[in-house]
Amino acid sequence: MTVVPEQVAASLREKHGATADVMIGEAAGLIERAARRWPAVDAFLDASGLRDSPDLIEQLATRAARRRAAIT
Repeated sequence: MTVVPEQVAASLREKHGATADVMIGEAAGLIERAARRWPAVDAFLDASGLRDSPDLIEQLATRAARRRAAIT
């Protein structure tokens, strides 16, 4: 399953430029980790419309950056 629809990725690239792909990768990593513990997360993201939300990807990327900073 695609973690981020191309339409959302394009919107993020327009807004954030080259850093968008890094943000998408970080968000995808968090979603994939969540799916290991909660297999229904993909269905939830689809049903709620959150998969199509650039804001969610930005929030997840920010969370991933904070976690990475806390580790180092």
